[in-house]
Amino acid sequence: MKSPYNSFYGIRNAESEIDLRDELDRTLNGAIDEIRKGHQGLIRTMRKDSDGNFVRCPCRSKVTDEPDKDYYCRFCMGHGYLWDETKIVYYKNEDSFLVEKGVLFYLQYDKEISSEDYIVEIELDNEGEPIMPVT
Repeated sequence: MKSPYNSFYGIRNAESEIDLRDELDRTLNGAIDEIRKGHQGLIRTMRKDSDGNFVRCPCRSKVTDEPDKDYYCRFCMGHGYLWDETKIVYYKNEDSFLVEKGVLFYLQYDKEISSEDYIVEIELDNEGEPIMPVT
């Protein structure tokens, strides 16, 4: 079966422009003529109060103002602040010329992320089941 997509540009004909949202969706989720490259992950978005400050976890010490490092808090997992998780599909690029040191993460257009949030990569076994989060 011949694909309606041009194998190089991924467009239907030479007169139309590339739809970047469609191309990213095809990259992340795959298509009939493209292998899925997206990985499952989580975005941890830090909760904020009405003043825009992070919501502190009750595990934080009143003396040192740090999360307890000896006791693993099941609410904040050592961050010291409360957060919400959202499931995402992402593509990770470590070899980009766009960043000198670091990693580029490509997310779908409907996902918002800030520099205060965390991306959690989920390690999968051979069956595709989660092993453990790796930050």
